[in-house]
Amino acid sequence: MEDQNELAAQSANKTSYLQKKKNIFNKIAYRSGKKISADIVRVQSGDIHLRKYVDHFRELAPELPKFSQFIENIYSSDLRVQHQGLVGLRKILSIEQNTPIQKAVDAKVIPKLIEFLCLENLPYLQLEAAWIMTNIACGTTEQTEQIVTRGAIRHFVKLLKSPRGEISEQAVWALGNISGDSSELRDLILRSGGLFPLLQIVDHAKTQTMIKHGTWAISNLARGRPLPDINLVRISAPTLCNVIKKDTDTDTLTDGIWALSYITKDELSIKMVLGSGVVPALVHYMGYSLVYL
Repeated sequence: MEDQNELAAQSANKTSYLQKKKNIFNKIAYRSGKKISADIVRVQSGDIHLRKYVDHFRELAPELPKFSQFIENIYSSDLRVQHQGLVGLRKILSIEQNTPIQKAVDAKVIPKLIEFLCLENLPYLQLEAAWIMTNIACGTTEQTEQIVTRGAIRHFVKLLKSPRGEISEQAVWALGNISGDSSELRDLILRSGGLFPLLQIVDHAKTQTMIKHGTWAISNLARGRPLPDINLVRISAPTLCNVIKKDTDTDTLTDGIWALSYITKDELSIKMVLGSGVVPALVHYMGYSLVYL
């Protein structure tokens, strides 16, 4: 009878663990590795003009015209009208339920969005275009490939180095979505040099939001089947160890620890981890109920 009770308890504990694992997978989009970039304003940079722009649109709640009007506006020769079209399309694609991503793809607006990504002198348009493409990349593999085949990865890797925090953060989010789609797209980002500037962003991040999004994106670059070439992802070990030692956000810790587990596959990586001083933190979190390992 005692043995039966013990077995029952073990089974219950296992079920509880698996359920928590399932819950956290759903919570942080581990199955797809993607996240909708919601219609939430994120102001970080010291660019006072971009700050005023974002603050202005936070206060506005205009009635949205039809989808077709947004697309028509985007192709206008008037910058103000173009901007109105981008904002409208971004708002529609920021809806988390029944997002009309395919409708945007079918409208053949992606080449125009790529053009906007190159407009460094017009950061308002650049930000909106990056935001829209981030959410297109949250769709199916076929939808994500629509932006990849038009060179989006190269542009987003470049935008990681943008001096404007809002734009670099959007690039982080976009690359996280793309890398979460498949191992092929993940490897394409790694071969395009996307990991190193991403690590620099997390290392020098001044906000918890940037650390959280950056760590999530790094975890997408570190995982998948087959796992990435260890020679391409090993450099992320110091950054991940620092995050794990200093951070307290549950999702960030979970992403960081999982990512670290994926890259400690050879002797050099293991030595880097052991020499970082992160082991006590890892031991601590083994018994931490809010971090799902």
